[in-house]
Amino acid sequence: MNLPKNNFLPIKHRMYDKELRLSLGHVRTREEYEAQGTKFMGPISMSRKASYYTIAQCERMELPVTDEELQNITHFTMIADCYREQCVILADGNWRRPCIPVFLRK
Repeated sequence: MNLPKNNFLPIKHRMYDKELRLSLGHVRTREEYEAQGTKFMGPISMSRKASYYTIAQCERMELPVTDEELQNITHFTMIADCYREQCVILADGNWRRPCIPVFLRK
């Protein structure tokens, strides 16, 4: 049975919604994070290869993010293939991909 590839889109959409919901208050554009001196780790898959994980991934690993880590964010990742309604809308009406913090876990 051959299923069309878009059958997986709703799962991905829900996954990104959860990532953004758990990162609430820390969802910014790449430019905003870089202006703070925060290091860009690439898309989620690349940051994961370097042992940096999102808040949702840390919870799944049962290594939750502490308040101290949230106040001292040093690395971030971009949700590169998000849906349009998940993008950050700037004051001038332009759309940007959302970026969320990632944390080192070993």
